[in-house]
Amino acid sequence: MTVTFTVINDTKKFSLRVFNVTGKTRSGQGFSGGNGSLSLWEASLSSSYMCNREQNYSIEAGLTLFTFNLRVQPFGVNKNQFSTAHECELDDVSILIPVIVGCVLAGLIIIVVVAYLIGRRKTHAGYQSL
Repeated sequence: MTVTFTVINDTKKFSLRVFNVTGKTRSGQGFSGGNGSLSLWEASLSSSYMCNREQNYSIEAGLTLFTFNLRVQPFGVNKNQFSTAHECELDDVSILIPVIVGCVLAGLIIIVVVAYLIGRRKTHAGYQSL
């Protein structure tokens, strides 16, 4: 397997540009494939790229790269330690959904309280207050 990372000088970032693989299937038949026009796992040169979620990358027809708990840093590794990680967008926990659910629940509570207050104001014909 050959993996080529490329440095983009104008932005001081790295990314996976070329992925080639050669191997054998379970039946023993040889195969090879690759893609030379990828743009995956981009991060700044002074950091690593990290993605904990499962990802599937279509390299070519019939060849897919599956990753999970991925962390790469092709340049600038000191003492076998990764630098600060640039996390993938899939790992970002969005706060939007909890905010929407909270607003909907608050709206329902307000509607119930208003309906209750309106219902108490109406006097029922034929009944007298004690």
